[in-house]
Amino acid sequence: MQRSNLLTVCLVAGFLGCAPKQVAAPPPPPTVPAVVPKPQSAVPYAFKDCRLGMTLKEFTALGHKIFYAKNGKYTSSKITIDSIGGVKCEPYFEFDDYGDGLILNFIDIKTAKDEFSNVMTAMTSKFGQATKKENQKKKTAIGAVFEGIKYTWENGVSSIEAEEIGQKIDQSEICFFYIDPAGRKEKGAVEGAKKAASDI
Repeated sequence: MQRSNLLTVCLVAGFLGCAPKQVAAPPPPPTVPAVVPKPQSAVPYAFKDCRLGMTLKEFTALGHKIFYAKNGKYTSSKITIDSIGGVKCEPYFEFDDYGDGLILNFIDIKTAKDEFSNVMTAMTSKFGQATKKENQKKKTAIGAVFEGIKYTWENGVSSIEAEEIGQKIDQSEICFFYIDPAGRKEKGAVEGAKKAASDI
């Protein structure tokens, strides 16, 4: 009986000794973070060679003339006749002082309303699809309501709003707005007027 038990113990021990050892699974390879491309810095929108954010000195170097607004708040300029997409327009340019000189911060363009679709074709060709499209309603002084479409482009440092119905019902209006990326605050009209002389 003792011999039988001893044999059993030996068989079991031999079986365990021959059993393959469990090998730990290799650790997973380290996760390589995906390379996220840095976004390219946006460039402010421009009408022809007039780019939002350009200085008054850069503007006049292109041959554009300036005049001073009567209210003294802005140093402004306008080109009487121009075109956008082959459509006659009247652009108006406005500058303001951001603390280190007068900067082009607003462009207002008026065109004939019946040419709005042609203007939008040219705008889309240059700036891509609008980021927003919405219906608009304009009410006249006598209560008449006119409906149109408003398109908006935005790129973080500037924006464009194109309204089928502008300040006048027979005109469309396109406005370019500069968004100061440095967060500089506008200074008063007196400081802006003083700076204008040295910028020119």
